[in-house]
Amino acid sequence: MDSWIFSVKTVLIAHPTWRPSILCPYISPRSETVSKLADLIDSQKVVHVRGTPASGKTTLARLLQQYYKAKKRNSIFIDTWRELDEYPSVGDDLHAWSKLDRMLRTRFDSNMDYLAPGTILIIDEAQRSYSDTLFWNSIIKPRLSHEGLDISFCLFCCYGSPLTGVDMELDTDIRAFTPAHFKLAQRVTLTPQSHPSSPPIGLFFTRSEFTDAAQRLTANSRLQEKFTLRPDAEDYLFSLTNGHPGGLSSVLKYIHDDVWDVLTQEPISRSLPQGRWLTKEVANLLAKVLEEGNVLSEPNKEAETCYKRGWLHRMQILGEDGYDKEVYVLPSRLHEKHVPLSIHSSYLDCIILTNPRWIEHYIAKRAKSLPSEFQNLRDLTLAILQEFSSSNLRHSAQGKTLSSGAQPKPIEAQYQDEFYRCFNRIAGRGVPVCTEWSRTTDGRVDFWIPGQKWAVEIVREQDRINEHIMRFHENGQYYPWRVDGMIQDWIIVNCTTSPPTRDLLFAQLRIRCFIWGGRKVYGINFETIQKRLEGA
Repeated sequence: MDSWIFSVKTVLIAHPTWRPSILCPYISPRSETVSKLADLIDSQKVVHVRGTPASGKTTLARLLQQYYKAKKRNSIFIDTWRELDEYPSVGDDLHAWSKLDRMLRTRFDSNMDYLAPGTILIIDEAQRSYSDTLFWNSIIKPRLSHEGLDISFCLFCCYGSPLTGVDMELDTDIRAFTPAHFKLAQRVTLTPQSHPSSPPIGLFFTRSEFTDAAQRLTANSRLQEKFTLRPDAEDYLFSLTNGHPGGLSSVLKYIHDDVWDVLTQEPISRSLPQGRWLTKEVANLLAKVLEEGNVLSEPNKEAETCYKRGWLHRMQILGEDGYDKEVYVLPSRLHEKHVPLSIHSSYLDCIILTNPRWIEHYIAKRAKSLPSEFQNLRDLTLAILQEFSSSNLRHSAQGKTLSSGAQPKPIEAQYQDEFYRCFNRIAGRGVPVCTEWSRTTDGRVDFWIPGQKWAVEIVREQDRINEHIMRFHENGQYYPWRVDGMIQDWIIVNCTTSPPTRDLLFAQLRIRCFIWGGRKVYGINFETIQKRLEGA
């Protein structure tokens, strides 16, 4: 993204409050999907839910059971089917229903009225019932037409014909009979289908459910290392998995457990910080190089360890005084992102995921909270801007700041890098902040502070300010993150060399714009800015 001097504008965003899961804190309650599924069962009497393994069938079935329990409705969860012919019946008028009642009384509470009007049977792994001709021909078939006893069924199956459920051509155990057909309204599959009669729900997560599920999974205290899924990474995973519940949990587990373990088995591992040499002092030195781009080569134990083990590389540059000097840089941007997951280090506290790699980690004994003095994003941003170093910016602009890979910092990244450096100075190392992976790529918010769900965007081109503002509004690139509650407050820092020459959208959006150049805003000092922002 582009940047040249500074302006600050902000809008406060409300976010939805997630209701706690009714199974455990790490399972999304999927309240809207469950409610719609229950309504569908009430109207259709029999609903056939088909999905491949790990697509969330059992969890959704359990959520449905809990929903009925909360509504005080008579429901039974059956985890596996047993054929009705295994059980005796009483009387001949309702032969199949009598066997069903006996099966339920045998397996569950014998005193419950299982055939009471309005009862719902939730059957998991219901594909095992396909060979039960009595069940499908004498119970399901009439219920599909709203005939028979007033009992509803929700059948969760990992395979089966979309039209009939049972598939006699594929399952040789099924005795020949003429199965009834499921209407479109009675079929739930992986995702909502486009036909007007199809249900508006699927087994896979909706976009908002995906966000909720991801947040709950990454907050799981059983994970050895905590990490936060960045919004654009979340978008990528949603498009990759289509919202597949098992896909989401498996990919997150793979990232947490295996990605860096794989790297430790490759040649690159020899230059990745790890093992007993990764002391607190060494970690602090690496963090400083990450923030500054480079540090002077000075004789000390930490620098010697990093240099000899290949964690830092030494380069010679021309100093401001005209004399050569030696500095340490990180070997590559991969090293900026590395977190040695294979080692249980008390100094690793937070892992941040980007698309598709790991973002900078913070090295501390435990994750830190943002200092309490920063109650809003405006205060934090102003404090950061006041720490900006004009010499750092000047050197970056002149291509004199050597950084990772022994390459000059990109000019277009000078303000992002300075913001990151000052954030760590102001907030302290260990306060999580996500930075975009590519320093030159548009389309990812520059900084995201997951603890507060604050976003900071930095731009250089004045004629693109409106475009960046609109990214946060309806139909904009970041708007879904606001809707999902991933962004609750945001600020755009506009870095230009001249004041605005035309009207922008600030007034319409109730945003105040201030241009920062050094320590003043065209004669207005920071105290004045602070007062104006507080009144914005």
